[in-house]
Amino acid sequence: MRTAYSEFMSLPIAQKRRALLARALVLLSLGRAGVGACLAAAPATPLRSTPGGEREPVRIGVSGPFTGPSAPMGLSMRTGIRIAAAELNATGGILGRRIQLLEGDDEASNALGARIVREFINRDRIVAGLGIVNTGVALACQRHYQLARVPVITS
Repeated sequence: MRTAYSEFMSLPIAQKRRALLARALVLLSLGRAGVGACLAAAPATPLRSTPGGEREPVRIGVSGPFTGPSAPMGLSMRTGIRIAAAELNATGGILGRRIQLLEGDDEASNALGARIVREFINRDRIVAGLGIVNTGVALACQRHYQLARVPVITS
């Protein structure tokens, strides 16, 4: 029985890249809508400004396997997210705030993926997460996103 994964893996690399790029663009678009809605609905804390008067960027954590055996999927995803973020920033970002992508290579490791997400949440104060292509890593990270009430879209 062929699964969606086996069908995907049987595609030529160029088709895989196009499929992953399209998926990443859709995910980032959905993320923009969700993050924009979250930012618009939460005016309780004032936005900090930098010394030049520029508003603080919208920090989005992007994690995935950028090295190792799963790297082709992770790199394609990351490329699509970078392109989409650049396009959004070129048109004014989200509610006038520039998108800042913070990237972490989980190497398809559950423990490393969970550590990266904890750093994104606690140190970097991300408002959303994108990425994670491996099921085990997604399951290891899910709890951290839920406890912090940070929305995440996995691929």
